[in-house]
Amino acid sequence: MTLIRCLKDLGPIVCRNIQFVCSDMWKADLAVIAQWLRHAVNVFDKFHIVAKLHGAVDQVPRVAVAALSRVKSNRKLEFVVRFLSLGNVFK
Repeated sequence: MTLIRCLKDLGPIVCRNIQFVCSDMWKADLAVIAQWLRHAVNVFDKFHIVAKLHGAVDQVPRVAVAALSRVKSNRKLEFVVRFLSLGNVFK
């Protein structure tokens, strides 16, 4: 059953009384929630937030190394950027 069908089955009176929604970050669900439950607070689950944050943090050294390799091929500098991007791994 899709989310929109479920909300239609619940009806507008029940939907108006929904105060909180917990969802992942799937764009289709976000669009339905924005349309049908715009008054409700949307709470994202921890797993998807952490996954998005890890993905963003992983991109930083890749972008830095790619930029450095375009400017000047310096292996020592690339190693330092990669090493520093490990953060607190060695603590």
